[in-house]
Amino acid sequence: GTKVPSTEYEMHRIFYVRRDDIKAIIHTHPVYTTTLACLNWDLPPIHYLIALAGPDVKCAKYATFGTKELAENAFEAMKGRKAVLLANHGLLVGAEDLPNAFNISIQIEYVAELYYRAKSIGEPVLLSSEEMELMMEKFKTYGQVRK
Repeated sequence: GTKVPSTEYEMHRIFYVRRDDIKAIIHTHPVYTTTLACLNWDLPPIHYLIALAGPDVKCAKYATFGTKELAENAFEAMKGRKAVLLANHGLLVGAEDLPNAFNISIQIEYVAELYYRAKSIGEPVLLSSEEMELMMEKFKTYGQVRK
C-alpha cells in the first residue's frame, strides 16, 4: 500500500515472529505504567491481577523508539510474560487476541496505580513467587464455563 508502517513496526513484528502465543499487541502510554517506566522500575507482584501478565512486569532497557534495539530489549524483558514496561516510554502487552491484550493492559495499569499509591505512603508487601505461580495457574481457566 501507500501508507508507511508505524515507527514501532519492528517492536510489534518481533513478537509475531518469535512468539506463537501472541497474536495481538497493544502499545500504549498510560500514566501509571509510564511513570514506572520513566523510573526504570519493574512492576512487582503487589496484587494477584498482575498474574494475568506473568509473575511480575519487567522494565526493558531503554532504546530509541522505532529501533530494532528497542524491539530486542522489549522481547528479552517480556520472556515468560505478556507485558513489559518500556523504559522512559510506555507499556507493551501481547496476548492471544485483542480483547485479552486490552484487558491485560487495563489490569496492569490498575496494578501500576496501586503500586504508585502504596509507595507514596509506605513499602508495599509483595506476593510470594509461590502465590504468583498459583495465581497464574488459576488464570489459565478463570472465567471459563464448565461443561
